[in-house]
Amino acid sequence: PSLTIGGRLADRIQLGVGAGLYRVSSPGGGPNGTNQTTFTFAPTIEVDLLKAHDHKAAWYVKGALPMGAEVTQPRNFFVLGYDVAFRARYCPHPNFAAALEGGVVGLFVDPHGNGGFGVTSVYGALVGTFYWGR
Repeated sequence: PSLTIGGRLADRIQLGVGAGLYRVSSPGGGPNGTNQTTFTFAPTIEVDLLKAHDHKAAWYVKGALPMGAEVTQPRNFFVLGYDVAFRARYCPHPNFAAALEGGVVGLFVDPHGNGGFGVTSVYGALVGTFYWGR
């Protein structure tokens, strides 16, 4: 899950800062399994590609640069990644929008270390947005 707070600029661009939690587990148990919890901070930009004249519907692209820490024992690691997605948004009310999102996210743990590794995933999400002001 993630939460992004931001603002709209120039009617087609939205800038935000997000906080996310990623959990990766693989079967195997004990020393053969993998369990990792990652906390990220993600600067985000969203750009409307196509927009309805009444501003109720839009098709847009999202890009983010998650960075943060992976919490493991005996030490924590730096995490860097990417998140690119396409969304379709509909606003039934001026202060709320619902969107469907599909994209690719990648996280790289300890990218410059000897034991570094990366995980890339394709995902789909339902997104809710609340607007304040206007």
